[in-house]
Amino acid sequence: MRWLLAAGLVLAVMLVVLRQPLLRGAAHLWIVEASPFAPVDAVVVNASGRHSILDRSAQWVRDGQATRMILLRGETRATDRAGITPPILETRLRQLTEQGVPESARVLVGEELLTYHAEVSTLAAWARSHAVGPVIFPVEPFATRRVARLARRVLAPAGVRAMVVPVAVPEYDVDRWWQSKEGLLAFEKECVLALYYWWRY
Repeated sequence: MRWLLAAGLVLAVMLVVLRQPLLRGAAHLWIVEASPFAPVDAVVVNASGRHSILDRSAQWVRDGQATRMILLRGETRATDRAGITPPILETRLRQLTEQGVPESARVLVGEELLTYHAEVSTLAAWARSHAVGPVIFPVEPFATRRVARLARRVLAPAGVRAMVVPVAVPEYDVDRWWQSKEGLLAFEKECVLALYYWWRY
């Protein structure tokens, strides 16, 4: 009995001491890290998505890493429909112009795309009637595993070679995700969504 108590105490101490490395390691195992990539045909991004992802995508176009941006039309905000706020799509397109991404390097695709599955499926359907070379699909870090699986199952049959690339977001740090409410919620949400997508798609 004493050795069981001693073993339990040692295990508890180890869990306390190693908690941070274990949680950090779990995050990095979950995230699909991208390899350095050669210039691609396009970077695919939700036009109504996160600023950090749109900004990173614009930088890839400016730097010549992507020839163009395929902008997937996301959800229209209720305040936009009511005329209370400027349409988010118009705002983002103006920001891209200010960031040096010309209109000639932008392609708008889809309508009211609310999920990653809708985005990937719409891109696959569009690619079947348009010439699309290799693309990069930037997403927030914890979503990479779910989107990478979608890309393999939906985009590959359409002839689109896609690389999912994690882009850091300001809400949480992947090396300390458990220390913020946003990080905990993001990790928990992705675990649930990954299971749902695995079952549904």
